[in-house]
Amino acid sequence: MGAVSLLKTFRSAVRVLGATDSQRGDVGAALARFLQSPTDEGAARELAALTERVILPVCRTVLWRQLGAEGESLLSEAAMAVTQRLERWRKQEEEPPLRDLEGYIAVVTRHTIDKHLRIENPEWLLLRNRILYRFRHDPRLESWKDSERLVCGRAGWQGKRAVAHLPERTEAHDSELALPTLCLTLLDRAGGPVALDELAKCVGQLYNVNTSAPSSEDNLSEIVAAPENLEEALLQRTYLEKLWIEVRLLPQRQAAALLLNLRDSSGRGVIELLLALGLAQRSQVAEALGWTQAELGALWERLPIEDNEIAELLGATRQQVINLRKVARERLERRMRAMDGEGM
Repeated sequence: MGAVSLLKTFRSAVRVLGATDSQRGDVGAALARFLQSPTDEGAARELAALTERVILPVCRTVLWRQLGAEGESLLSEAAMAVTQRLERWRKQEEEPPLRDLEGYIAVVTRHTIDKHLRIENPEWLLLRNRILYRFRHDPRLESWKDSERLVCGRAGWQGKRAVAHLPERTEAHDSELALPTLCLTLLDRAGGPVALDELAKCVGQLYNVNTSAPSSEDNLSEIVAAPENLEEALLQRTYLEKLWIEVRLLPQRQAAALLLNLRDSSGRGVIELLLALGLAQRSQVAEALGWTQAELGALWERLPIEDNEIAELLGATRQQVINLRKVARERLERRMRAMDGEGM
């Protein structure tokens, strides 16, 4: 599609998302005609009209906002996902949301984007989740929706500052900053809130996040014995839920030796990833370590830490910390293999 044609399509899609109540009523009436059509031929005509008038423009808008021109390659997949759902509505297999078809299409399109990112850029998607988790839990930060996209800013900026863009240039020391500090620094340079995806891409570039597709050969020994593959393994949510349960059952010194040093492929700690994916709570991490939440909070910004510091915290030697971690990994591997054998 040429640049002029793409721009016209984008403007048309924006008009759809900014439709008046009267226009939305027209969309609802068109959807009702499709759902109530007594023949398959009539339903096909109504669906074709809906696709041309509403589904494709809304899908294009969401794809453009999140992926730019690259999103065009996902247009057919997103539109197909919507039309398949509409077909199920017509067969009365699901209840249709008649009041906000455009909003529903936008949600389906974002799910299509997330699915694509999980396959093509798994580590970047996990980094995006980590950033979003920070903006939802750090009192200095805040996230909200703006025109169907997630926007991040300092607390109190919502409705007071226009959405901005990050400057193209970054500083040499940026990559050394902890995630929350880096986010605050980038926001201040932008002078206002920025789209979550734009912020995540900038942070990913600074942290040298790997965007290669995940391996299909993940297994327990890689997850436990080689932490650099943990980000890929986190995509296997059910498996990791079981693993986290077993980690919480470890003796506290073994859990500390394992968790406090465990890193992802970019060298950062995985505890925050577990929290971002909803697999763990900070109180559970503190309990597994035998600490109070205040004690964990005092160390939080510096995780992961090196074995010498872990040794001081545990009143042990560095070699003892290494041995504790080795025993913990071996125990986890045995337990996970046992569960696999039991069909759990």
